[in-house]
Amino acid sequence: MSETAPGVITGRLTLRGHEVEVKIPYTANSYAIEYAGSSNMKYNAKKNRIHPKYNQWVRNLDLNISRFAQKK
Repeated sequence: MSETAPGVITGRLTLRGHEVEVKIPYTANSYAIEYAGSSNMKYNAKKNRIHPKYNQWVRNLDLNISRFAQKK
């Protein structure tokens, strides 16, 4: 994870030959997790499809961000 612009963090996960990149725009009160790119994830923009693990990984990221925010 790295801050790539004010209020935007870019995250990348590489696991077993799969790679996913997300952008996380945030403010003091909210954040979003947005698809930024991937490789070996069977992404198809026309069919709006991606490997099922992508959604699982994003849910895990969302849970971790929420837990971190609650501690502050």
